[in-house]
Amino acid sequence: MLANREATVTIGSEKISVNTTLLTGKEAESAFERFVEYNPT
Repeated sequence: MLANREATVTIGSEKISVNTTLLTGKEAESAFERFVEYNPT
């Protein structure tokens, strides 16, 4: 994803085009915590 920042995210039957960003430090920790809250499995 660092070489090609464009991606497609699929949620259910919906596909969304996105651009990725490398997160570091507290920003990465916060994003991971939000992800785990959304998808705890």
